[in-house]
Amino acid sequence: MSDTPAFSRSAAPLAAGRPLDPAVERAKAEERHSVFRSAQEDIASAERQPRTPQTESPAYQLSFRDQDFLKREDLRPVRLQLELLKAELLMTEAGVDSTVVFFGGARIPSPDQAGDARTPTLAALAKYYEEARRFAIFAANAARVAELNADPTDHAEYELGKFADRAPDEVPRSPTTAERKKPPNECTDPQGCVWGGSCYSCKKFPDFATTIPDHIDWTELGAVTPVRTPPPPPPP
Repeated sequence: MSDTPAFSRSAAPLAAGRPLDPAVERAKAEERHSVFRSAQEDIASAERQPRTPQTESPAYQLSFRDQDFLKREDLRPVRLQLELLKAELLMTEAGVDSTVVFFGGARIPSPDQAGDARTPTLAALAKYYEEARRFAIFAANAARVAELNADPTDHAEYELGKFADRAPDEVPRSPTTAERKKPPNECTDPQGCVWGGSCYSCKKFPDFATTIPDHIDWTELGAVTPVRTPPPPPPP
């Protein structure tokens, strides 16, 4: 498969700060067969403690609920780890296997507009505009191929071809069989041409040079093979 329209699937937006569902957390804990309580269960247990000066002290709070504690300078490495872990877990839950990050700017012109760039530096970066465009087309075609191969009703197998990074209007079109076999037009009369009694099919069917029948069965003439019923698709 060379080129296809840009079809892609996008994951649902990731909601930050979603409240924990105790039932879901308990199900996850049971699924992983852990002997430890979930975070929601720890919070519920702490809230059931009697109200005393000791339990009301900030030092008695659960560490992950103590905002002042988490904001301490000593906890900067932990916060950085949480930032990375949060993104990884959310992408895993959304089914994202891999990502590609593009660094660039809206001021970088396309190659055909490099002469209008604001600075020589931006003009020199125009080649990366085209590379990013090619990669975007390739990614769209790869997504389309994956979508087609995942269709249980389509028994064909698709793969990326050498034009996978080309837009449909950039793919060179091969001439059809009729175009390749079409005899050259030898008439040069500017007033018009008159059929001289010869045609491409007349060599195989000479009767057509004088008489054109009203009905033609090409299978009887051996020009085409009979219609065949395709075999049923293999069972799933």
